[in-house]
Amino acid sequence: MSLASKSGLATNFINDIENCKKWISPSTLSKLSEALNISPYKLFLEISIDTSSSNAQVNQLYAELSNELFSTIKDFAIRHV
Repeated sequence: MSLASKSGLATNFINDIENCKKWISPSTLSKLSEALNISPYKLFLEISIDTSSSNAQVNQLYAELSNELFSTIKDFAIRHV
């Protein structure tokens, strides 16, 4: 089941949130966190994994994703804060 189905939100709306084209209201945040079965604040935490035992490809992918996430959050903050 997709996040859109679980949360009752449109797929395009979720895509716009992921691409920093839309900001979410507290009620949307609640829907997303309920669909993911996590507390709302966890959507704002940095993800960290132990990469010490991972292979080089996983380490590279983790670094790229971390950089992309930071860049996306920074761009969003500049536009909306």
